[in-house]
Amino acid sequence: MTEIIIKNGTIYTMNPKLPKVSALAIMDGKFIYVGDDINTLKLAKKDSQIIDLKGRTITPSFIDYHVHAHDGARSKLYEIKITAPNSLSDLVNKVETVCKNFKSGKWIRIFTTNLLIAEELKTDKARKAIAEVSPNNPTLINFMYHSIFANEVALKAADLFHKNHQDKGIVCDPISENPTGLLLEHAGSLIFKACPPFSNEQQINAARESAKIFNSQGVTGFQHAVTSETQLKAYQNLDKADELSVRVSACIARDTLVVPKEEGIGMEVAKRHDEYRSNRLRADGVKFFMDGIVPLQTAAMIDPYLVESKHCGDQAFTKAELIENIIPYDKMGFSVKIHAVGDRAIRSCIDAIEEVRRINGPGRPHSIAHLTYITQQDIARLKSLNIVADLCPPIWFFSDMIKKNEKLLGKERSHRIFPISDILKSEALACAATDWPVLEIIPNPWFTIQTMITRENPSDPSLGKLGADQAITLEQALPLYTINPAKAMGWGDLTGSIEVGKSADFIILNQDPFKVPVNDLLETKTVSTWFEGRKVFEVEN
Repeated sequence: MTEIIIKNGTIYTMNPKLPKVSALAIMDGKFIYVGDDINTLKLAKKDSQIIDLKGRTITPSFIDYHVHAHDGARSKLYEIKITAPNSLSDLVNKVETVCKNFKSGKWIRIFTTNLLIAEELKTDKARKAIAEVSPNNPTLINFMYHSIFANEVALKAADLFHKNHQDKGIVCDPISENPTGLLLEHAGSLIFKACPPFSNEQQINAARESAKIFNSQGVTGFQHAVTSETQLKAYQNLDKADELSVRVSACIARDTLVVPKEEGIGMEVAKRHDEYRSNRLRADGVKFFMDGIVPLQTAAMIDPYLVESKHCGDQAFTKAELIENIIPYDKMGFSVKIHAVGDRAIRSCIDAIEEVRRINGPGRPHSIAHLTYITQQDIARLKSLNIVADLCPPIWFFSDMIKKNEKLLGKERSHRIFPISDILKSEALACAATDWPVLEIIPNPWFTIQTMITRENPSDPSLGKLGADQAITLEQALPLYTINPAKAMGWGDLTGSIEVGKSADFIILNQDPFKVPVNDLLETKTVSTWFEGRKVFEVEN
């Protein structure tokens, strides 16, 4: 490969021993020199490609520590995306518009957000209204994976349209006892058995599209938070064809909340994980779900929700069950990622990991995804137990979701959301992520970074700061998207910083993020993305 010399720039390396340089030299996909212009140019040969940055800025390319990239790309290619409905009537109108374009009998998959209308979907009124506008097509509406609404035709196709359901999560009308169509958390998987699967070609196309989407945002690595074997095979297909332009650290799905059982999940897939291992692809993680989310009242809290039933939300496992399930994966050298939003679920996860460490001894880092309402008591335990703080999605500012949380938890408790600064002070390894496509935004790391720093809603800063004492600096935020996730995923010696011997993974930016106002960080754009020393994205014009 031709040597590449990059000079005359502002290069932030994420290497504390040499934090800022002006030039780089790359050969065979790796950095062979990091330093000043004069010494870098001494390495130039007749056929060297010399790139003059003309003062532009370089940072390591980003690593997104928690995404559903394949699912999001597949949804973009093969599902219908509708804007978040603000009411049942709005949803009905949108579904009606979609259904008009489909032949009778064809399954329709719709993806959207806004779980805040869930209460309106818990009665026969919702089922009948959706049925009226979709009488001939089995239709699924995916609300951010934590709930699916299935119309009456789809419920019947899956043999779910009957009374007195014993399956947890199938919401039934309190009077008729018929299922309304709303399937919460794991109950959503019950509809998959009737839905036609995606073809192998579609799965591969989705993997390819996911890499393109993330490369365009300056990302060359991500942890795929819930992964089926079908999705692993799609990424491996690209890897073997030398088409994979991201590093994928896959967490194998332990259950069917996000992916259907038929695509391959659990221990049987874990036993084959070495078959997928390469410098770009690993499948040495496994994903558990301990609870749900606050707007659906499925997050497990220590104190009750402020609703009539005064319930605290349920955990998917008892502590003993979680320990029993983690132990074999931990013994196999897997890194376990556990979804936990509520403070009770988080504490149970930490307790379980503590016991696993006692039984198995120290091992690979495990991570808890979200840590949304972690307590100070439990923050202090993360570092000693080698637990990675997986901080996502970026909802640590005032929004409609926070308003909903205020009603369910009270202002004081709901405003204790994501104590990021305190987590960093504890010196626990922390990583940032978008959780794409959970929010209605592109997987832009600068959105996450800016809101971590400001704790303000970029669309309306006048709403004020949510948890202003938990705001962090740009210097603190950048490692959360670069070297920290590389370390957490076991790739710290390969990527995450600009150092001699590491893979030449970096981005050229349109502005120096350290020289613009904090509220302008969102205007930072990726001019080009480089992976293993080759350009995998360049902005048009």
